[in-house]
Amino acid sequence: MKNATFRQLRVFNEVARHLSFVRAAENLHLTPPAVTMQVKELEGHVGMPLFDRKGKQVSLTTTGEYMLVYARKILATVKDAEDAAARLQRAETGVLTIGFVSTAKYFLMRLLAEFRTLHPGVDIQISIGNRDQLVGMLQNSEVDIAVMGRPPKELQTRAEPFAAHPHVFVSAVDHPLAHRDHLRVEDLRPFDFIVREKGAGTRAAMEKFFEDTHVEPRMKIELHSNEIIKQAVMAGLG
Repeated sequence: MKNATFRQLRVFNEVARHLSFVRAAENLHLTPPAVTMQVKELEGHVGMPLFDRKGKQVSLTTTGEYMLVYARKILATVKDAEDAAARLQRAETGVLTIGFVSTAKYFLMRLLAEFRTLHPGVDIQISIGNRDQLVGMLQNSEVDIAVMGRPPKELQTRAEPFAAHPHVFVSAVDHPLAHRDHLRVEDLRPFDFIVREKGAGTRAAMEKFFEDTHVEPRMKIELHSNEIIKQAVMAGLG
């Protein structure tokens, strides 16, 4: 392993992240053969295969799973060193990797534009996922900052609240509840709900609300996009 390069470790980590040589190549701006070569060279240094390849299916071997833990530790340490150097240069250079839940897109872009104005030399990388996916990114040191509704209690992180995050129920304009005032939670019981997938922050907030109020919602449709949910609600599906 002493002859392994950081480039090989980065390529290995990206392939392991997506379990796809093609996706890794796209994200790293390399060709698939170049990615394959880097992985083969790393496997040569390790002395054992890191991936099982069955047609288009790619999976980590047991050796690969162990090596991935150490590779990510090495890459995270190098990233910490790069960030420290950038801070010493008054944030004039470096890479800031931000992960955020999809609802943050409505305001985060303006904040990033202001940041780029103040620090034009800093490159920004963005990852979007639901809450559970962001927690995994933090665990694997894949992002520097995660923007989400509820900070993870299972990780040692520093959380800074910076904006209100109200939650409401939405309906089509011709829905029976749309023009009623002073709704009670019981009024929601007869109606179908369109919800986000398990792991999404809004799904967890909704489930906690109904659990606290002892109402079991009729969750009829599960969708992975807030925009699609809005269109489904407007169409009268829930």
